[in-house]
Amino acid sequence: MERRGMSDTTTRANSGPSNLRYICTSGVLRRNILLALIVGCLLTLTNQLDVLLSQPFTVRLGLKILFNFVTPFAVSSTSAAVNRPR
Repeated sequence: MERRGMSDTTTRANSGPSNLRYICTSGVLRRNILLALIVGCLLTLTNQLDVLLSQPFTVRLGLKILFNFVTPFAVSSTSAAVNRPR
């Protein structure tokens, strides 16, 4: 059944638990983690290298670095859910 006024992408993005289940499959999860590790390292080197080299490690810096990895994981997981095969 097609919803009026909503695109196919919006309809697919709203299927809740089945999207979460799909994101947690081993292939998708492995790909998203790998992407988050690569992009997170690049973001950390780009944005925090000067701080890491000149100042002691703090909780605040650790949280900033953590979000450098969480953000690409969330983006790639959302993209996987929206574009998953039906």
